[in-house]
Amino acid sequence: MQLSRQALRYITRNTTLPQRARAQAQLQLSQMHCYTRSTQINNRCIEGGKSRGVFKDFRMARVRYNRHHIAVVDY
Repeated sequence: MQLSRQALRYITRNTTLPQRARAQAQLQLSQMHCYTRSTQINNRCIEGGKSRGVFKDFRMARVRYNRHHIAVVDY
């Protein structure tokens, strides 16, 4: 998915190509799902999907990490 997104972005920015081809590439790019962007995939919590307050080492949001940590320590 990431490669096809990059190829479409290249086509839309290439001014030497015909306008029709660039417009079709832009249309395909706009119809792609938002999770094909690398930042949408990488910087997310693996449990809840949150994008803010994520510990990169654990790939978990602060809230989820604290709940998980408290559940493990209580046992």
